[in-house]
Amino acid sequence: MAFQRINQFTGCNNIAKPERLPEGAVADAVNLDFTVGGKAELRAGYSLVRKCQAGKELRAVFAMPDDSLLIVENNDLIKLRNGQEQKIGEVSTGPIAATVHNDKLYLNTQAESLEIGVAEVSPWGMAPPDFDLAVIGYGDMPIGTYKISVTGISGGSEAGAHIKTVEINTSGKSIAVHLNSNGQSRVYCSAANGTQLYHQGSASSSAPFVITGEPANDTAVLETAHLTKMPFCEILESHKGQILGASGNTLYFTRPMLPHLHDPLSGFVLFNKKITLIAPVGDGVYVCADKTYYISAIGSNEMTMRKVLDFGAVAGTQVKLPSGSVSWFSEYGQIIAGNGGEVAMVNKDTYSPEIMDSGAAVLLSGNGNQIIATTMSGAQRSSLLKSKDFWDVEVI
Repeated sequence: MAFQRINQFTGCNNIAKPERLPEGAVADAVNLDFTVGGKAELRAGYSLVRKCQAGKELRAVFAMPDDSLLIVENNDLIKLRNGQEQKIGEVSTGPIAATVHNDKLYLNTQAESLEIGVAEVSPWGMAPPDFDLAVIGYGDMPIGTYKISVTGISGGSEAGAHIKTVEINTSGKSIAVHLNSNGQSRVYCSAANGTQLYHQGSASSSAPFVITGEPANDTAVLETAHLTKMPFCEILESHKGQILGASGNTLYFTRPMLPHLHDPLSGFVLFNKKITLIAPVGDGVYVCADKTYYISAIGSNEMTMRKVLDFGAVAGTQVKLPSGSVSWFSEYGQIIAGNGGEVAMVNKDTYSPEIMDSGAAVLLSGNGNQIIATTMSGAQRSSLLKSKDFWDVEVI
């Protein structure tokens, strides 16, 4: 085999036959980095950040807003900063996802939803409180139909709420609200035969909250009716004032500026196949499923969606670029995508990778160059375009 030194690297090309490679190209490169000028250098080494505990499973690592790392090891949440470890909580087994939003890490499993700040861990949203209503025999409420609701308080914000209806058919009655869950709550009630619900006061499960006369109608209005917390998502991303998530073939999103609230009636978009990747940019969001789609003005009346590529992506391989664009890995190699749904397949004509089900990626900077490094795992799918050697065999 003849060896040839290449000092002006122009890229990998595994589609052309090895004997017909363009000048400066290689069919494959292992453990090498290439500088802006095209010079090949040995890849820089790595250093140990933390040694995993023997017999424990490292489930996930998330970057925190304060430049620390959140490590999920078995059921433990461990914060690592400047070599110092601190256990800050526990989570259940199973899949886990998280995203940084408004300088906090929002994390969910199938059993927990957590909001993790620099110094505190609190619930991320809560389900609407459960309550029962009863008409009791004293008071002075006008005859009519009343709408009652109870909201919980989560992280200082008001949670979603269900609305129940009760009728008063005779005079001299009151309404008792019985809470079936612990925690601080607020009670809302409409006027007789009214539609708008107004704040009546705070309540707890220790004693019924009783409305004895005409409900107040000059207080705060209920604004979280029929809303709830985000469902469990296998993927989470932050986009402007919303948190986006994916579970199966459904894309979910929170209410604008209200990360703890989700509208189960309208806060989702369905796709034909499982979503593998969500990649936000400045004015929209790329969603990869059976194909790649671009959504703008998500969650608003002006929301639009269009197809931009006829194929999807390798799950978990999205990277935010310094320009504000995003990149991910696909069956055609690296994809670069920007505002307005503009996408570029930078390797399509020269490189056809063998891809796997899922992966991870990172943007590395060094020697004046920026490199996207992608690693993959799972079932491997061979490239149909890659140049290969073969034999013709005749069996006699």
